[in-house]
Amino acid sequence: MSALFQIASEMTDAQQKSNETVAEVDGLQMKLKNLQTRFLKNERDAREVSEEAATISTEAKRAQERASELQSAYKNAEELLKRRSSTARESQEKVSGLLKKASELSLGTMSKLKELKGELS
Repeated sequence: MSALFQIASEMTDAQQKSNETVAEVDGLQMKLKNLQTRFLKNERDAREVSEEAATISTEAKRAQERASELQSAYKNAEELLKRRSSTARESQEKVSGLLKKASELSLGTMSKLKELKGELS
């Protein structure tokens, strides 16, 4: 009987170890599923980040192009302002010259008028 008892005991031990192994395998399968799920989520997140980076890159390029356009427009406006300023300065100098000439003519005319009045008196 002790051989039967020993066999029964070994079978119980084997059954217990088998159950533990099945539990470990189940646990490992659960961990594997969790890892696969996280991997898929990470892969999806990486794809989303990549797409977002591409979008941001495109927007940055557009912003850079717009900044370049604005800089060019600013330079054009600055050049136009310089030309207009120069033209205004030249016009002001002409007006000054004309005023000076008119003043000289006026003084000459007044002088001549006084001479004529003196000769007539």
